[in-house]
Amino acid sequence: MKRMKFLFIFIFVFFSLSFAQESITIMTYYPSPYGTYNSLLTDKFGVGDNNSDTNLTAADVPAAPGDVWIKGKVGIGTTTPSAKLQINSSGNVDTLNISSSTNTHYTQIIQNNGGGGLGLLVRTGSAAGAGASFKVATSDEATTRLWVGNNGFVGIGTANPAEKLHVAGNVKIDGVIRGATYGFGGMYVANDLGTGGGFFSCVGPNPITGGCNCPSGFIAARAGSWIIEGYTFWLDFCWK
Repeated sequence: MKRMKFLFIFIFVFFSLSFAQESITIMTYYPSPYGTYNSLLTDKFGVGDNNSDTNLTAADVPAAPGDVWIKGKVGIGTTTPSAKLQINSSGNVDTLNISSSTNTHYTQIIQNNGGGGLGLLVRTGSAAGAGASFKVATSDEATTRLWVGNNGFVGIGTANPAEKLHVAGNVKIDGVIRGATYGFGGMYVANDLGTGGGFFSCVGPNPITGGCNCPSGFIAARAGSWIIEGYTFWLDFCWK
């Protein structure tokens, strides 16, 4: 009789697990609060009280398949993460790679605190070596677009900046170049319409001001003049 009861219970449990979708809570034997599993597969995964209602319920698990919600900190390569995500690597291996298979999306770093904090902080070692603390390059890394070296030098179009700012190519500046002592405020070309009386026409306006004048705080200096078919042209630049 006992064997018949056991067989009935076994068949009932077997068919219940085979034909019904079950919610299973995995627990380990007392007194150990931890378990070791060779593999664990789930459609979606939630860790912690994600909706902050002080209860662990189905609302703490994402609805979309493949999603993961984690309430606390995540440590990869460390057991003591100090941030929401901390990745520690050792050896000759990249710490983090982020890639996308489409060209319609991009990686965002957003600091939603009214602009008072740091959006991105890159910290390097104390030694000012030849490496880069920040680099933007083509997908195959054959061409460097932007390079910020550990020595503080910035290169645009070059990975070997020789000065604080080194641009490999042409530069267009829609503004004033100001220095601690001297500065450049653009240049313009004017002519006197052949009258010789000081009345001039603005032939090539200053791109900064839009006219034949200097920005506030700068003065005009004549770089030279030339005569073409009786018209005198002046080349003036603004400086301080």
